[in-house]
Amino acid sequence: MKVFAETERLILREILPTDIEGMFELDSNPIVHKHLGKKPVKSREASKKIIESIREQYEVRGIGRWAAIEKSSGDFMGWSGLKFNTDKKDELNGKRNFYDIGYRFIPRFWGKGYATESSLITLDFGFKELNLELIVGAAEIENIASNKVLQKIGLNYIEDFDFEGTRASWYELQKEEYKAIQNKLTRQKYYLKNKERLKKLYRERYQKDPDYNKKTLERAKNRYHNDPEYREKTIERAKARYKRKKFGL
Repeated sequence: MKVFAETERLILREILPTDIEGMFELDSNPIVHKHLGKKPVKSREASKKIIESIREQYEVRGIGRWAAIEKSSGDFMGWSGLKFNTDKKDELNGKRNFYDIGYRFIPRFWGKGYATESSLITLDFGFKELNLELIVGAAEIENIASNKVLQKIGLNYIEDFDFEGTRASWYELQKEEYKAIQNKLTRQKYYLKNKERLKKLYRERYQKDPDYNKKTLERAKNRYHNDPEYREKTIERAKARYKRKKFGL
């Protein structure tokens, strides 16, 4: 059994023939297939064929969806991971030969953040291990939860398209964009870990270095005018300071 990736709460391994009961529970559920064309499977034989298809993808295409296992219980939750879409039947939004990120879980595992958690490690695997240049995602417009996951993990909305009689949204993430996101997260983690020390260092430099003082004020001014989110947070901080000063909080 090959394990492709692990997170704090999940094991992402190859899908095995012995996963048939879990796969049947997943894909026979009409709720799961509400935004997937409303075509749940009717038999374990159908689930067996899905497993065989995914395992063939491992061999022929070098990648396929992974079984998602909950560490705390050891339960099969569904699947997550990448798929290399090459065939006519895999065509989506008029495109072929693309890697898409996907996830599908049994309903009792919904609402726990597993889709986001497994997708983040999937992106990491795709860009770092497979050295992909582009990963895409798609979800029916009405599938609000799935669209939120794709946005949350950093994919960029590109367009809407027709999909089996409904409308779906298409997302993309370039390797260089992913690197920028990772670098930003690394800086944020470092800052949070060393917050007090850095605050003291910047405060001392701000007080002693007039040139640094001037440049800092100029950067803050430009960011305030060009970044709505930063501007809103700055206003909220100013309001909080005013209340503390006025009411002695």
